[in-house]
Amino acid sequence: MSRVTCEALRDALRAGTSPADAELVSHAASCEACTALLAERASVGRALAAETLESGAPLPWSGLETLMKEEVGWRAWVRSRPTPVRLAFAYGAFALVGSLGLRRVRPDLELVPGLELGGLLVVFGVTAYQALGPALPVAGRPASRPGILALALAVPALAAFVRTATTLAPAADAATFVHQAWSCFGYGALLTAPLLAVLWLMDRGAGSPSRVFYSAAVAGLAANAALTLHCPNASSAHLLVGHATIGLALAAVAGLFQGRR
Repeated sequence: MSRVTCEALRDALRAGTSPADAELVSHAASCEACTALLAERASVGRALAAETLESGAPLPWSGLETLMKEEVGWRAWVRSRPTPVRLAFAYGAFALVGSLGLRRVRPDLELVPGLELGGLLVVFGVTAYQALGPALPVAGRPASRPGILALALAVPALAAFVRTATTLAPAADAATFVHQAWSCFGYGALLTAPLLAVLWLMDRGAGSPSRVFYSAAVAGLAANAALTLHCPNASSAHLLVGHATIGLALAAVAGLFQGRR
């Protein structure tokens, strides 16, 4: 019979003992709770060890119980996929959201220079690719890259000054301007739902809390890619208010939810 107790197994993992240690595995074979702790390739054990190393203090038993509950089920299986797979799924969701702009394509699409249109889409995609790493970090690796976050939030605003062909007359008054900007903002934000869902499913809860802001910035870039294909309004003021603010608004909402938690 194993001499390891549940508490000893917990302390061993916090001290950095390998989850594959023979004594730990032997004890887990006769203990349902510890079996869950070492399940899914010992993802809970690794998360526990990483949490201890980052904070320098033992994780409370209540925190361990929370981790155990979160690391079982289908979402835990999704999060346990290798990081390249998680990033591939996230980038696929980004491409999906961007392509949704083709559902109701802008009427002046043929008038927009191909180099200009393609360049905007490439810039949005490359910037999102750079921001996805910090959005879905690996436990124990530094992931905060403020420069990338600032760029991901700023690119849509900079793109507002790239003039494209337009068949839409300028807003005649403030009410029309607000209506047009709000329509694009709401439509673009709604389109990001599939991407936000994938990022949430793939999030392991590791790394800096700032990862939610990277996710918001990526979603904002996807919305701007879709709106570039959908919206014929080339006014810089409209693009700044109705398009570029989507990522910032999502980041603000993410910050509020994170603060409440």
